[in-house]
Amino acid sequence: MYKIMIADDEALEREALCLFLKESSLEMSEIIECANGSEAIKCAILDRPEIIVLDINMPGSNGLQTLEKIKSLDYC
Repeated sequence: MYKIMIADDEALEREALCLFLKESSLEMSEIIECANGSEAIKCAILDRPEIIVLDINMPGSNGLQTLEKIKSLDYC
């Protein structure tokens, strides 16, 4: 079972991704939604998802900056 985190500033995009994932054959225990990069970093620390889907173009900390921050936290 996988814990998945979706970080996207567009609520409709997050909703669509959640729907696609729920209808897939992937075994999931939880889907975590984040509205921005800062929230995604906090959720990554607290929830430790196995799969992270990041929007590249988000205001504030974009997806690439968020990824670098998560990687620097010795996440793996």
